[in-house]
Amino acid sequence: MRESSFQFKDPYISELNFKENEEFDIENFESLKMNFDISIKKSDSEPKALVTLKMQLGDEENCPFQLLVQIGAFFYWNSEFDNELVDDCLNKNAPALLISYVRPIIANVTSVSKYPAFNLPFIDLFAEENE
Repeated sequence: MRESSFQFKDPYISELNFKENEEFDIENFESLKMNFDISIKKSDSEPKALVTLKMQLGDEENCPFQLLVQIGAFFYWNSEFDNELVDDCLNKNAPALLISYVRPIIANVTSVSKYPAFNLPFIDLFAEENE
């Protein structure tokens, strides 16, 4: 095995907000909604990009809580990388990696609420919404 030429540096949380829903009714609970927003800002002068993942769990309807977390990291690669491969890595690999960093944070925050810890499942970020 060898180290990949596509790397990242120091993921960081830029936003974290947890709010309990005091009106939550477990009898009418269906599911915890999840929304994602991915932002990619490529550098014009060097082979690097800032990738940010903003994740919202729950909504104002009947969910036990709302949790908003935003995490980002700089990704960089060998200048010989093909643009198509770079875009593929930034759009797929980078968000998947950021989710792996945010998963224990979500579990930790929710574990100190009055609800059980929420373990973020594996997510297909690129599945069609209406499948």
